[in-house]
Amino acid sequence: MRCFIGIDLGSTTTKSVVIDENRNILGRGITNSRSNYDTAAAIAKQEALVNARFHLFREGLSKAGGLNGGLETFLGQLERDFRLEQFLEQLADLEEVCGRNSSGPRFGADAKGVVRTEGDGPTIAWFKDPAGNILSVLQ
Repeated sequence: MRCFIGIDLGSTTTKSVVIDENRNILGRGITNSRSNYDTAAAIAKQEALVNARFHLFREGLSKAGGLNGGLETFLGQLERDFRLEQFLEQLADLEEVCGRNSSGPRFGADAKGVVRTEGDGPTIAWFKDPAGNILSVLQ
């Protein structure tokens, strides 16, 4: 099956759609543009592709008469589980990027593990609580 992706890159939101060669909509995606258009386009595309895969999976199982009437329950749980794994992976990626960005010379920590940033604005102290959450205090 040949598929095509269209992306509408806007200043506020970015939308995408996946269609087949007969112009049937298979999946849609939408995200906040975040002033980072490359990232917004990639996220909207990924969401549309995931949505299309679930649509095709649902359609295939429905035609096959699978799961004896429990199709929607099964697919609902499958999608929730998938979204949870997707979220946890994105959260781990974000934590890695934040850790990498905060370990540079601009954010050197003192002996107590507190990082102070000074500049044009207020002094900010960054630190981790015992659970590993990163917190900040403005002076």
